[in-house]
Amino acid sequence: MPRRATRRRRGLLCAALQALAAVAAGRLAAQDRAVEAHVSVTRTTVSHANSLGVGARYERTWHADDERFAHLATSVGADYDDDYNGGARQVGVTLDVTEKFGSRAVTPYAGGSVGVNWLSGGDASGGPHLGLQLVLGAQYHGEDAPYALRVEIRPGYVHSREHAVVYRFGISTRLGGS
Repeated sequence: MPRRATRRRRGLLCAALQALAAVAAGRLAAQDRAVEAHVSVTRTTVSHANSLGVGARYERTWHADDERFAHLATSVGADYDDDYNGGARQVGVTLDVTEKFGSRAVTPYAGGSVGVNWLSGGDASGGPHLGLQLVLGAQYHGEDAPYALRVEIRPGYVHSREHAVVYRFGISTRLGGS
């Protein structure tokens, strides 16, 4: 008898977890997709070295409905930075997780970024390096405009390098919901 009761409880627990997963998946399915191209200026905090960069990212904004105040956004991107004075060049791949606040014409957002960076030239050390950044930004999207303008400040660092602040300016366009 105890075996049957345990099996029954496991079966009910599995059914409840499956139902919860189905509801969560349905609520998360309402999403927006966007692609972005951006330029960035990076300034290190100690040596005050500057670099100029370009990049792109693919973003998904997850939300159950437009009535919510905050919307979770995840994105994957790639960046290239080149030091003004012939120093190290950097190529990076990042994963950003941000929370967008509201759905107005100007939407502020905040979050974090983790990345893998490869350095070359100048005083670069070989191999991949972990990069971490805080992301603070705002997005302007006109009512019927097919694109949005974005401004970000990203303080952070790449392992074995000095801390830096990245100023990023981008333009994105929606790909539609899925």
